[in-house]
Amino acid sequence: MEFKMEHLDRYAIIEKPCTIIVKNNTKLDFKKLYDEDGDNPRWLISIKAITKGNLNLLKQLSKENVRMTYQDMGHLLIKGAIWPEQANSPMELPVKGEEIIATFDYVEDVLRCTGITVIPRVQPDLYIHSVETIDEINKLEDIIKNMKND
Repeated sequence: MEFKMEHLDRYAIIEKPCTIIVKNNTKLDFKKLYDEDGDNPRWLISIKAITKGNLNLLKQLSKENVRMTYQDMGHLLIKGAIWPEQANSPMELPVKGEEIIATFDYVEDVLRCTGITVIPRVQPDLYIHSVETIDEINKLEDIIKNMKND
């Protein structure tokens, strides 16, 4: 797929170490951990963030009409890691587009994502019709029992 600058719409521009809310830009599979280095299995995710330097580089290449694919420029976007102890089930991984808290800091003089926190989801109260039906059945059973006892 050819990369276009408008694909960076709503990306956070990271200029210095900080902690901010960004969006996950990856569809994760709970069963597929990255472990090519053998030591630290984890889920790697693309986040909607880019360093100011990399953004300026992409702007310059765009002005020069350099055609790029995501394979050509993907390394310029920021990625982060979610560790297995952060997610005990697939429901605990962020879905694509979900907001997460990301911390950015320098690692070997490169501004990187050094930590991701999944924002806890608020679980709504759910209307369950069967609960009311079961309550009605229980009441009727009680009435029948009382009628038998009388």
